[in-house]
Amino acid sequence: MVKKRIEMVKKMPVTPRTAQSTAKADVVTRVSAEAIRRRAYSLFEARGSEHGHDVEDWLVAERELLNGNDTREMLGA
Repeated sequence: MVKKRIEMVKKMPVTPRTAQSTAKADVVTRVSAEAIRRRAYSLFEARGSEHGHDVEDWLVAERELLNGNDTREMLGA
């Protein structure tokens, strides 16, 4: 699973930093690890508590929070 994610990341396009990417980087600093952990755990439970997907759950949770799917979670509330 980790190898698959690494390959996906390697295929992602690299873009120069712009005002938009800088603004997004500012948002990254506001996402708490606790919020990501809570969302990742809810993904784990939604799958029926099937083990072996921890990295995938963390990355999905992080991506969801960074994309603003739940702003309360982003701020650690």
